[in-house]
Amino acid sequence: MKDKDLLVVLAEMLRKQDQQTEILTNLMDVSIKQFEQQHKFNIEQQLVNQEQLAFIREKSAFNKEQLTFNKEQSAFNKEQSTFIREQLNINREQLVYNKEQSIYNKEQSAFSKEQLAFNKNQQSFSEKILEVNEKIVDRLERIEKKL
Repeated sequence: MKDKDLLVVLAEMLRKQDQQTEILTNLMDVSIKQFEQQHKFNIEQQLVNQEQLAFIREKSAFNKEQLTFNKEQSAFNKEQSTFIREQLNINREQLVYNKEQSIYNKEQSAFSKEQLAFNKNQQSFSEKILEVNEKIVDRLERIEKKL
């Protein structure tokens, strides 16, 4: 091979090497750009994740407070239920008492009516005895006058 041919081959090889270097440089630039974009995305994602974690912690604290409130409300509801049951039992007892009182009042009323009828009969009887006594007194007075 001649020097000239060798120079042409070397020049071609150097040109191809320059092309490959340029391609590699472009690939490196693209890779660096992608890395920077991925890094930026990762940082933004980390911020979002931190915000979400803060929200989850706040939600967890709220849920704990809500659970405490629900437990207290449940205890209050149980007490209220017990009170209502006791009140219901008192009302039932009061109803039984009122029914018994009503029966007693009816019996008392019937007794009073019987007593009134008895008293009327007694009065009538007393009036008749008075009449008879007056007649006896009149006769005795007449008898005394005759004597």
